[in-house]
Amino acid sequence: MAFMGNLMKKIQGMSLRWKINLSGIFTILVFTIIIYALILPYMAKVKMEEREGKLRAVVNSAVSMMDFHEKAARKQGWSPDPAMPATRQDAKREVIKNLREMRYDRSEFFFILDGDGNMVMHPTKPELEGQNMLSVQDPDGVELFREMVINAQRDGETFVRYIWQSKYSPVIFEPQMTYAQYFWPWDWVICSSLYTQDIVEAVQILQIRSALYNVIAAVAAMTILFILIHFSLSKPLKKLLSGIKEIHRGNLDYHIGVASLDEIGYQDCGSWTIPDNTTGKRRAAAWLWAQFSVSKTVDLKKFLVGGTPVRKSTVFSGYLTRNIEDYGGLIEFYRSPDVKRYTDSGRNVPHYPMMAELWWKNISKAMTGEMTPQQAMDNLAKEQDELMDALEMAAYSPVLNIEKSREEWLYGTPGDVSPKAPRPRPQPITKPYEEIIRHWKR
Repeated sequence: MAFMGNLMKKIQGMSLRWKINLSGIFTILVFTIIIYALILPYMAKVKMEEREGKLRAVVNSAVSMMDFHEKAARKQGWSPDPAMPATRQDAKREVIKNLREMRYDRSEFFFILDGDGNMVMHPTKPELEGQNMLSVQDPDGVELFREMVINAQRDGETFVRYIWQSKYSPVIFEPQMTYAQYFWPWDWVICSSLYTQDIVEAVQILQIRSALYNVIAAVAAMTILFILIHFSLSKPLKKLLSGIKEIHRGNLDYHIGVASLDEIGYQDCGSWTIPDNTTGKRRAAAWLWAQFSVSKTVDLKKFLVGGTPVRKSTVFSGYLTRNIEDYGGLIEFYRSPDVKRYTDSGRNVPHYPMMAELWWKNISKAMTGEMTPQQAMDNLAKEQDELMDALEMAAYSPVLNIEKSREEWLYGTPGDVSPKAPRPRPQPITKPYEEIIRHWKR
């Protein structure tokens, strides 16, 4: 917590330029983390799943051939077929012969283990046939054949990843993946393997390229950001602040030119102050400057930027008359008598943050059942009245009415609880936009 507090203080003490630069750097860092932590691992995962799907498909085809020969051997007992194996052993020999010669992707092959971990068939290393492979390990200590046999017998199929000799050199080891499927009628585990070094290398190339592109993009973005901040923010702000300081020191001859038409330029155009120590002719000059700030041309410019008119001349200016369609009814509203029906809150200005605390405190009690809704509303009204009555402001302090009973508020006379006739209220209707505009134009 102390570290975060110190960090926040340092950030608050930074200039606006550095805050924006840090925001840009943070955005680039987040984007980089997303690439390396999410996108690249996801791409590697997709490629690995494609490799797994390929292995599963080819091994399934081999298992289908084994299943066909097994059924044919069993069928010989009641429907002899001289073209098919006569016994299960003949069927096994036929399958071994076919798989020994079968290849896919030019050089990839199948090998077979039995349920005890003995090598039944290996087309490229026939010297392994008959040997028990359960104790064989890769350089990392993974007992790959044991995992193939045990996991396939337990789950029906399995993928095993390990390091193995490259098919191009016996001294080079590369990551390899084997898919093993158990064929229980013969207690065989049929397997096929594919190297995954190409996926690893492809991901590494992507990582290098991503790092290079990130550096180039970061340099370009920070350069553009620095230029924009310097010419569009730092220089205008420095000029504006220096102008305010000059005027505050009494230099009313200092002029703040309009540097741009954005919010900073708008502040340039409207910033003025009359210090307490400015008296006599200087104060008169300051007053003239204040009048200029709300003059016809300046007020019209402010409206075009900010959208809030000060002068009636602005609302009825020739420019807004010619471009009245661009403001969606706003000008018609300001010109109509209806604008007087919308007033501000007057002198009873509430303290919204403190009022909000009272609201949620009482509403939560009504929601949890600690109070009835009526009790919660009554207590809320009481606490809000007490808060408003206690507010003391330099200007516009709330002025509350004299407290009256519920009956007097509702029915007018204390003790008079007879219901009064409801006031007639017009039926609310939704008027079309065009009709409202025509009403405002009258």
